[in-house]
Amino acid sequence: MAYVDAAHAAPGTEGVSVDIRGSHEPYEVVALPFYQRQK
Repeated sequence: MAYVDAAHAAPGTEGVSVDIRGSHEPYEVVALPFYQRQK
């Protein structure tokens, strides 16, 4: 999870660049819950 600007917060937004320890990676915004535990 991350904080993003409201202009980029819509689910399905692609190309959001995330800085993880100096490495920039492109990600896609998805709606919660982004993980479904199998029962």
